[in-house]
Amino acid sequence: MSSLTPSIGLTMDGIIGAFGFNFADGRIKAYPVKPHGRVKFRDRRYVRCVRGPRYGLNDFLDNGDGTITDRATGLMWMKRDSGKPMTWRQALAYAANLSHAGYDDWRLPNVKELQTIVDYGRAPDARFPAPMGPATDPVFDVTKEESWYWSSTPFIETGDACYVAFGQAFSAWKWRGKLMNAHGAGAMRSDPLQGNPADFPNGRGPQGDQIRIYNYVRCVRGGAARLVTTPPGSEELPADPRLGPPGSTGADPRAHFIRRLDRDGDERVSRSEFDGPPRGFSHFDRNGDGFISIDEAPTGPPPGRGGRQFRRPPPPRGMR
Repeated sequence: MSSLTPSIGLTMDGIIGAFGFNFADGRIKAYPVKPHGRVKFRDRRYVRCVRGPRYGLNDFLDNGDGTITDRATGLMWMKRDSGKPMTWRQALAYAANLSHAGYDDWRLPNVKELQTIVDYGRAPDARFPAPMGPATDPVFDVTKEESWYWSSTPFIETGDACYVAFGQAFSAWKWRGKLMNAHGAGAMRSDPLQGNPADFPNGRGPQGDQIRIYNYVRCVRGGAARLVTTPPGSEELPADPRLGPPGSTGADPRAHFIRRLDRDGDERVSRSEFDGPPRGFSHFDRNGDGFISIDEAPTGPPPGRGGRQFRRPPPPRGMR
């Protein structure tokens, strides 16, 4: 399946590509858009369309303690990586034994989590100077620009484990005397769990994927991380004072609805957090952004509770 995300570097022997998802094996890579000036039949891809709020927009916060929180996902990341590459089993042990910034529940991210911090607008081989660099936000410290990062996700087709290339996804083959970028920065591929990279001088697979076996690690924790926006010991204030402090229901009667259902602490209710029927969520999500804010929240009890229906709040002034 094709996506609208282009590869800003050139893949294989100078091909312009766009990223796609292979539903046969779950891998992500750049596919040719116009190889050597001519589109061939085999370079045509299927398309599955989507609608709704934009997905994959990060909202990074540097916590100042060596951690980065992505407020878009609730995940807390290590600002730095492991500093040295390791095998997959070593990576699992490294994450399990890690204690950092007062937390000891760090883990190796699964491949979908790792994919959320890829920035496809950056690449070491970008065709323009400004976006040159590893395919992630500069808020993260990267030991080596051309680095691949392990995930905790096994690749059952081959018995490998999945990694994400934050540098170029190299082939062992060469073009113009240099290793070819086979799949594009941000590609998801797989490596053996252990072994000797020297045993794969020609790579593996139809594009001769380079086999490294020793990859870097960036640990993650949470999934519903709580943001600390004030110094330790001081009162934590919510972004919207109508909600009251965390743990309370606030003075506004709509705050009870938000506080009761808001599991990830972002002070709004997503479709997955909503405990009513789907049509109820659509009824309250008036702006169609996929969330119910306090301005959209009902002021009464849920339907069927106390014999009343939710009262939908009036539209904001200027929208009536």
